[in-house]
Amino acid sequence: MRAFLNLFCSFALMFLATVAVGQKTLISVGGNFVVPATYGIKRVAGSGFGGSLRLETSFGKHTYGMATVEYLKFAEKTSSQQTASFTAVPIQVGIKYYAATKEERVAKGFFISAEVGIMPTTTNFKYESGNPDFTYKESGLSVAPGLGYQLGGVEASLRPQFNLTASGYNVYYLNFRLAYTLLKKNKT
Repeated sequence: MRAFLNLFCSFALMFLATVAVGQKTLISVGGNFVVPATYGIKRVAGSGFGGSLRLETSFGKHTYGMATVEYLKFAEKTSSQQTASFTAVPIQVGIKYYAATKEERVAKGFFISAEVGIMPTTTNFKYESGNPDFTYKESGLSVAPGLGYQLGGVEASLRPQFNLTASGYNVYYLNFRLAYTLLKKNKT
């Protein structure tokens, strides 16, 4: 895990250095709606909401690099013996490719994307029977392929979020993101 963290930090630093020489730098702020997609997470969480902040920089006419931070809070699940809650904080870097774009302030049209990073998760269990509450924290490699559409400053996207942890490779949830994009600077 330590080697992965070092590799991730190296990629993040390279991305930030690239931002300094990128043609366009965009910032987007978005809301997220997440739906559990595997049995394991469905047992401890319902659908949820969150927020995200993304920094993008242009690498060419069709290609953008991106760094994304999200905070996602899932609805609690209650059974006869316990109440469980789940949160995730994906921190990822990736690439976005627009199928067709024109030279405009903000790229637009259909795109595909891929992100990789780390995802700390926290699962809290509260027991009805007087047992002590329990919190389980875990971090692992996260991967999120996606597709979406950008129209002007508004972006809509869908990504299945995978997480590779000590407990295995899982599809944790589907992530629907609706965001507004701002142009930070334009270099010629």
